[in-house]
Amino acid sequence: MERSELRIERGEPGTAIVVLTGEHDVTIAAPLSDALDELVDADVAIVVDLTRAQLLDSTLVAILLRTRREARERGVPFGVVADDTTGPAVLRLLGATGLVRDLPGVRER
Repeated sequence: MERSELRIERGEPGTAIVVLTGEHDVTIAAPLSDALDELVDADVAIVVDLTRAQLLDSTLVAILLRTRREARERGVPFGVVADDTTGPAVLRLLGATGLVRDLPGVRER
């Protein structure tokens, strides 16, 4: 299993990629929420990369939805990337809760 990591990549000006790797639960909620809030406040386009995430709990999904709503209200681009390399548990959670429809860039397997 990959080591769990939250990383912010800011290679392109005006864009940040928030990378979640491995398994994440409520213990990462505060740092993730704080990082996303700062990016929205800075009007930075946000891409949340879940391609290497193996597990997310519902608290983190709620943070993603809140951030998407706040970004939309402020006109800040926000997207989530999940694909065939994303853990099945993450995709099941996104699909079972109906969040696949609500998060741009996410698709069900």
